[in-house]
Amino acid sequence: MDEELTIAAVVARCGLPESTLRYWERIGLTPPVARDPSSGHRRYREEDVVRLETLANLRAVGLSLKDMRAYLGGAAKGDAAAGAQRALFEAHARRLAREVAALEPRWSSAAPISS
Repeated sequence: MDEELTIAAVVARCGLPESTLRYWERIGLTPPVARDPSSGHRRYREEDVVRLETLANLRAVGLSLKDMRAYLGGAAKGDAAAGAQRALFEAHARRLAREVAALEPRWSSAAPISS
């Protein structure tokens, strides 16, 4: 893709709302997006969209913004960060397991009710 995409096209491709794209840019999770000189509208390049797709996937599995930043920082380091990336996901899996356990019903040791 050599062309630049509008925010509407990126929303359609990534499944993220415009407000999220703008917010992530504002807090520096994504670099500033190029603007059309005549309209001032955002114009996303392929590398911008790839980063947003990655972030959308990380968000879908429930990673926090802090962990998303850590993941991106590691991704920039390449293979040298593989261990840290793995540790990040293992810690996230443990957090999710604790959340699931907390939501499971707690049954008393009483005998089951029979019909």
